[in-house]
Amino acid sequence: MSLTLTIGGSNFLPQYKTGSAKITERLGNKINKLELTIIKKSGDSLPQEGQEIIFKDDTRYLFGGYITKLEPIEIGEGEMFIYEVEAGSYEVLLVNKFAQITYSDKTLAYIINDLLTNYVDSGYSITQNNIQTGPTIDSIAFNHVSLRKAFEKLSKLTGYEWHIDYEKDLHFHSPEYEPAQEQITDASNNHSNIAISVDTSQVRNSIIVRGGVEEVDSYFAQDIECDGVAREWILREKPTTVEHIKLNTVSKAFGEDPDDEETGNDFMYNSAEKFIREVSGSLTSNGDTIEISYKYEVPVIVKLKSATSIAAMKAIEGGDGIHDFMVVETNIKSKAEARARALRELEQYADPLLTGIFITNSELLAAGTIFAPGQRLTINLPTWNINSDTEYLIQEVIIKPIENATDIVYNYKVKFGGRLTGIREFLENLAGKEEYIFGSKEIDRIEAIAEVIGAAETITRDGNAQSVNENIGAEESVSKSNTTPPFKWMPSGTKPAKWGKFEWG
Repeated sequence: MSLTLTIGGSNFLPQYKTGSAKITERLGNKINKLELTIIKKSGDSLPQEGQEIIFKDDTRYLFGGYITKLEPIEIGEGEMFIYEVEAGSYEVLLVNKFAQITYSDKTLAYIINDLLTNYVDSGYSITQNNIQTGPTIDSIAFNHVSLRKAFEKLSKLTGYEWHIDYEKDLHFHSPEYEPAQEQITDASNNHSNIAISVDTSQVRNSIIVRGGVEEVDSYFAQDIECDGVAREWILREKPTTVEHIKLNTVSKAFGEDPDDEETGNDFMYNSAEKFIREVSGSLTSNGDTIEISYKYEVPVIVKLKSATSIAAMKAIEGGDGIHDFMVVETNIKSKAEARARALRELEQYADPLLTGIFITNSELLAAGTIFAPGQRLTINLPTWNINSDTEYLIQEVIIKPIENATDIVYNYKVKFGGRLTGIREFLENLAGKEEYIFGSKEIDRIEAIAEVIGAAETITRDGNAQSVNENIGAEESVSKSNTTPPFKWMPSGTKPAKWGKFEWG
C-alpha cells in the first residue's frame, strides 16, 4: 500500500508531512473534513484555497474535496513555509449554488438531475450513478435556497438520504444501513479503549397525543318531547351529519341553517348553534316526539404507555418509572392516526439515549475491515450492562493513517449511539427550518438584461478642408402595448378591477 496526494492535479506527496493527516467522517450528507500539513520549501508548489484535493491509498479513496482553509507558518525568512490545510468533502460545492425554480409532478430523480444541470457547471464533473428514481412529487418550490438546502428539503420530503462520495458521484437513495464488518464484545480483542454513557433525560414512555376532532362512527339518536309551545330545541351535540328527522316516527324534510332554504323543509338544524327548529311554527303539538339522528365530532385524545420502558426506568430511578410527554398536533383527525403517532414517539424515545466511543486500529482488525458512518454496529458488553447483541448506528469516524517502514496503519476513533431499542434516531438534520412552500407560491426572479443600442455613422469628408465637424446621434424607440382586456379603475364596469392588475382610468 502507498499513499498518493494530489492538489489541483499536482503531486503533493513529497511535501506531505507523514502522519499529519486526520480525516473526520460524519453520518449522512454532512461535510467530511481532511486536515493535514504541507511543507513548502523554495521551488516547491504552493497549495491554494479552492483547489481540489484527492487523498488515496492505492485505489482506495481516503478523501476527495476542496481546500477550504490554509494557515501558513513561516520558518526562517522565507526559507520554508508550513501550511496547515483544511479541506471539505465535495458537498461544499452545493453550498454556494442557489436554486430558484418550481417543479410539479416530477420524480425525485428528475428534479435532482434538473437542479444539477441548471445550477452546477459540468466542469465540476459530478456524476449521478447512484440516484434512485424515487417517488413522484406533486409540487415543490425552491426560492433562492442553496442546492444543499434543496437536497435536504427533498430528503425530508421523501425520506431518502444523500451524499457525494469521494469519487464525486452523487448518491440519493432510500435509507440503507449496512452492518459493520466486526462486532464489539467482551470477548473480542479488536479495540483498545471504549467508553459508554447513557442519557435518560429524553425518555418518554407515557405518551398523550392531542389531535384535532373526528366524527363519531355511528349515528346518535336524540328524542325530543314537544309541549305544543316551543318551536326550537337544543341538541346535545353539534351535528355534523344528519341522517333523518322524524316526527312521531314519520320522516320529515329538513335542511341546514344557514346554507339551505326553508322552502320545502319541515325542520332546520343549526350545527354551529346546536339547535333544531320547526319551519312552519304549527307542525308539532303537545305530546309529539321528534327524533333526530346525527353524527358529531369529538376531540382526538389517545394515551399509550410502554410497560417495558416504565419497568426499566423504575428499576433505575425508583418511583413509578413513568415519563409523561404530550404531543399536540391539530392535523391529526382520528384516533387511529393518534395511536400511530404515539407509537412512533414510543419507538423513538421509550428507551434511554446511549452514546459510545471506542478506539482501534487496523492491526487489531481483520484484513480489509473499515469502519464508516452509517454502519450498524453490534455491541454486546455485559460489563457495560449491554447483555445481548444490540445494534447502534456509527455516527462519526476519525481516521489517522500512519506510515511505517513497510505498511500503513489506520487508527480509528469511532463514535456510535442510538436508543437501546434500535438505531433510527441519530440522523441529525442539517437542513434548518424552512418555510413550507405551497404549490401555488410564486418564485420571484429578477435578472439584469444587457441592453445593446446599435449606431451607424456615415461621414462625407472634404479633402480640401483642414477640419471637419462630425456628429453622431442615437435614438431609442420604446412602445407600450396593453394585454387585453385592459382593466381600468372605475366605479363600475363589466370587468371588475383587481389590485395590481388594473390601470388607472
